[in-house]
Amino acid sequence: MLIHAARRPSPAQQAAKICFAFKILAAGCIGDEGVTQAFRTAFDTIKLNDGIYVGMFPRRKDEVKENVEIVHGILNGGKL
Repeated sequence: MLIHAARRPSPAQQAAKICFAFKILAAGCIGDEGVTQAFRTAFDTIKLNDGIYVGMFPRRKDEVKENVEIVHGILNGGKL
């Protein structure tokens, strides 16, 4: 019987120590449409006291503002 990977606790969730997820946006390889899902996946696979590092290259657009709005929406249940 196969168990879907999303149903198993991630290594970060199993670790007793605080963990940090990094490179969640795959160094820009994820298109704009996948950024929200990348943040959701990161938050779904870490513990409440864990954190994430997000690299940004805000030359063409305000990535910092966009990412803050996405995270705010996710952490507030989609309410901005």
